[in-house]
Amino acid sequence: MRYYGIEKNLVKERLYYQTYKFQAYLLQYLSLKRSTRKYHKDLYKTTFSTDPLFCPTIENISLPSEKYCTPFCIFSSDLILKEDILKLKAGLKSLVLSCTSKKYRSMTPPISEIHSAIDNMDSTFSRYMERIRIPGLTFDDKSGFLSYIDVFNITVKDFNSSFFLVEFQLFLSESSQDIFNHIITANFTGYRGQVKDYFRGSGKRNGGQVAKSITFFTDTSLKSEQLYTLFCKTKWSFYEQIQKFFPTLLHQSSFMPPAIYIYKTNIDCSDNSYRKFWPSVGISEIYGQSIDEARRLFFEIDVPDRHIKAPYNDLCYIINPDKINKEPYFFSIDSQVTYEFAEYLSDSLFSFLLLKAVTQSTEQSLVAYSRQLNRIKLNRNRLRSLLKLRYKFECSIDKYERLTSKPDIWNNSKNKISNVFHGKTKHYFLDYTNLIDSSLYEMQKTDRFISKLRNDFDTKTEILQHLADYKNESKNNRFSWFSTIASVITLYFLIFPENTKPVAAFLSFLVKAFATFIQTFKSII
Repeated sequence: MRYYGIEKNLVKERLYYQTYKFQAYLLQYLSLKRSTRKYHKDLYKTTFSTDPLFCPTIENISLPSEKYCTPFCIFSSDLILKEDILKLKAGLKSLVLSCTSKKYRSMTPPISEIHSAIDNMDSTFSRYMERIRIPGLTFDDKSGFLSYIDVFNITVKDFNSSFFLVEFQLFLSESSQDIFNHIITANFTGYRGQVKDYFRGSGKRNGGQVAKSITFFTDTSLKSEQLYTLFCKTKWSFYEQIQKFFPTLLHQSSFMPPAIYIYKTNIDCSDNSYRKFWPSVGISEIYGQSIDEARRLFFEIDVPDRHIKAPYNDLCYIINPDKINKEPYFFSIDSQVTYEFAEYLSDSLFSFLLLKAVTQSTEQSLVAYSRQLNRIKLNRNRLRSLLKLRYKFECSIDKYERLTSKPDIWNNSKNKISNVFHGKTKHYFLDYTNLIDSSLYEMQKTDRFISKLRNDFDTKTEILQHLADYKNESKNNRFSWFSTIASVITLYFLIFPENTKPVAAFLSFLVKAFATFIQTFKSII
């Protein structure tokens, strides 16, 4: 679905809102009673006015000119099935040949090295390769949101025996950074209302009726939503382009791959004077944990999910360049930060983020299969439908079970994340343990759901099998009686062969009479 359905849902909501607003406007003048017209005028004014008197949630959420908070890189990750290894190798070759940037041409590894590394991404091999990195790629097509991406890097990693983990580093272009900066630094007053249906009393003694109301959102929420909607559209456009080279699991399932957005800022997160600003970019103090005084990771982004229907598993990484010592062998602080993040933290974070995303996708599928299973009644001739549904169910959870088959992956990733944060946790705030625990909890819950569905399938299959056995037994009894009667008749004619001629003559008469009847019937018609 285009942009993961965000644009479609937004247009639908706005159209619904404008229709309701137009109806409310007409009601001011269409009523015959003066009191009713006054009621609708007051209601329209209080509901749709932009006057601060009627919009108390309006507040200044801009930044002073000397301060900045700029996103410059998007880390995102998805999974590739190892049975698609030929597509992956061919796609990477095509990417290297057609998308290598002129600025980074000398840094791109040879195609033979890329293919060899991918072939050896199996821990059972003596020449085991854990990963291969391909930097400095760019698309010639800069239409739409692809123009937001200047260059990107690809890292392919061995995840387990069934999957590759592919990680993308998308460096935003200067023009796109300007767009994000315009949203982030400026004050924001935008589209505010969402129409929702509810039930109310009809005015009668019993019964009710459907009515409409407006749910209002603060400008802070709407600003963060606009910002992350742009991020999601950029992700979708990038992954849609990548599918031309090789398939990725989540995106092909119309499920949003997880991402980590990297910001640079000269604002101290602990500075209380900016406490109204941070929620406007989806950042809340309770969701973050500091690595050091210059780096802070936020394990949840506070974004309204009105348009983003799929689960939102993105994180935010904030760095302060003024507090980071630049190493001499890096081009810039930006390249240094992204390299360190990719080297020490990103793959471990994505292990849990991908686990959560695949688990959520599987849960949606399980709910659908549970409903279909409940619709299969314990009637005759339903065993075939049940077995077919069982086959589809097992196919749908195959990827999930292959992903979660080796629990040591989560232990290794947990230890790496813990080392980065020095094992420190926070009370009453989200920290790295919340990301780990929530992902593992989702997996355990899904495992229990799968086990329950399998038991339900087994129970229904057993009952319908018993019913089928009973029906088959009844058929066998009838067939045995028929066989017995036929045997008795055959034995009679063997003992008394002289009686066969009258019986044969009688049967011949019946056949001729039936044929005559059919011919007469056809002639009448």
